[in-house]
Amino acid sequence: MRYFLRVFKCVSTPFDFNTQFGYFCPKVLLVNISIEHQLLWTRLNNFELDDRSSRFSFTHKLVQEQKWKLSFAIRASHEYKRFIFLCSIADKSMCPSMCIDTVWHLHLLYTHSYWIDMCQNTLGKMIHHNPSKGGNEEEQKHQNMYIETLNFYQHVFNQTPPPDIWPMPSM
Repeated sequence: MRYFLRVFKCVSTPFDFNTQFGYFCPKVLLVNISIEHQLLWTRLNNFELDDRSSRFSFTHKLVQEQKWKLSFAIRASHEYKRFIFLCSIADKSMCPSMCIDTVWHLHLLYTHSYWIDMCQNTLGKMIHHNPSKGGNEEEQKHQNMYIETLNFYQHVFNQTPPPDIWPMPSM
């Protein structure tokens, strides 16, 4: 028998304070997922992409290389964690937005952080990046996977993905 955890908190604000960066982010209400998945989300959400001992952090590298504002890079990194979570619990392949894929590519360059700290120690499984092989058929396959990812995101996180990070596909 599977047990499902429905999280309800009585709080005065719908935001959590991120002590690492000093900003507020929306609280996540996960519904209809197992306790095991809820615990996985907690571990992944607490996973630090930035090495606190580094003078030039992962997030600041995103800002510099992508010419993003710091606030956008922080949000994109948070959405990246949501995508990785979806990949971890889905029974089929998920497809990132271009923004999420950019964060993922950078994280893959931090090999120890990605493969050991996140995949092995936090998720307990490997999440491989499988890019498109090109061509119309592959493009259609990835577009369908992207739509499924957006739908799964809404189901799991009980909210619409932010359109500046997860744009709707052009048909």
